[in-house]
Amino acid sequence: MRDDEQNLSEKVGNLYLVLQTIVNAVDCSGCEILDFEVLLREKSTNEFPLLTFQAIIDNDESNAIYMKWFENEIKKIYSFLPKKNLDINLDPQQLLLSSTWIFLKNISEFCHQIKIEITETPSKLLDGRKIINKQTLLRIKKFGYTVAFDDVDTGENNLQFVINNINYIDRIKLSLPFFRKESCREIWSLLKKWKAFADLHNLELIAEGVSNKKLSCELSKYKFNFQQGYYWSCPKRFYNFLERD
Repeated sequence: MRDDEQNLSEKVGNLYLVLQTIVNAVDCSGCEILDFEVLLREKSTNEFPLLTFQAIIDNDESNAIYMKWFENEIKKIYSFLPKKNLDINLDPQQLLLSSTWIFLKNISEFCHQIKIEITETPSKLLDGRKIINKQTLLRIKKFGYTVAFDDVDTGENNLQFVINNINYIDRIKLSLPFFRKESCREIWSLLKKWKAFADLHNLELIAEGVSNKKLSCELSKYKFNFQQGYYWSCPKRFYNFLERD
């Protein structure tokens, strides 16, 4: 094994996955679990390993090492939680790499329980050109997956981009911390517009970043029942969600 491959393998070995629940909030104190978003963490910091991840997806060779590890971890989760629905994040840049498509094929036995969540990060490999388009989304859906756009209204996933791909997506997610940059009145105006848009196009809409009961109740009042955030669940290792007698 070359030194750079060994170094990358060691970095991948320092990674682990956590799950965070996405819920249907019947009211602000009770909920039904819909999905579990799969989040990447680094053992040394217990945070998302941004620099390591950017190095991993820089080329197909390094991404292949990571995706094989990721495949094994997803299969491990399903060996213990066979009935759960998972949301798996993919950076748009990864969809330029053949190893990502091999990964999607290799876990397609679980396709009806998995949403592919495409993040808002622009790719540095295409000089600003869009990676995500009709052909890319259809290719994902041919494996049987449903598709979500993460953090709409930020980065690549703006309103026009969502509209352009409306026939090929099933869910959109709004990050509440982003909207808090605006005034309270502007926040609710924007959120209500996104809710009306999602309802019109039969899209699931997830409000991310729900941090307390007051916010959850306010969202529920406006029929934002699909919620995610620390109020409902801290990200945890999969074995914390094992059903016990």
